[in-house]
Amino acid sequence: MAYLTLTYSTPPIMPLFRSSFAFFVQGEGQNVDHHVGTRCSAANVTDHVFGCVIADQVGYIDENPGITRYYSSTEGVTWTIPLGNGTAIATRERIGALNWYENQPFPWRWASANDITLSKRFNGLFTLAIRHSDYHSLMFGTTGVAGTGAPLATFLSPNAVHVASWDVLGTFHLDTNTWFH
Repeated sequence: MAYLTLTYSTPPIMPLFRSSFAFFVQGEGQNVDHHVGTRCSAANVTDHVFGCVIADQVGYIDENPGITRYYSSTEGVTWTIPLGNGTAIATRERIGALNWYENQPFPWRWASANDITLSKRFNGLFTLAIRHSDYHSLMFGTTGVAGTGAPLATFLSPNAVHVASWDVLGTFHLDTNTWFH
């Protein structure tokens, strides 16, 4: 997988409580996996797909025989509001192809993600944060995959895999520039 990202950050905007915004666009290139393992069903054996001759054996799928690379993009914005005394709240929204999972007869991708983070910088060495993340996953593409019984169009929004998490993060800051001159 290859990435190229461009980011623009605003200076603090005083009328918006000294908020700052960071906008980014990221281009991605992902090789197509032409040899994905899958469990053969009785229907796969009957349809003679994936090299399946016995149900419950491992068959192999070429996810997209006509393409060797997927190209996509992710766009996002982060809004940070300083609350004072080293405390800040930030929300980050991203849309696009955020990640790839190629362990199915069709590639999956995270299509949207939102993070909300409350952080407190205690000193120049340590910051503590709590973050809530909310992700939605979709299949990649708009057409079905022969023999899988899973046409991609049936999984488009609002039908998606939804994953959310709460994380507590401790970050240690070491400025090695002060160690070496």
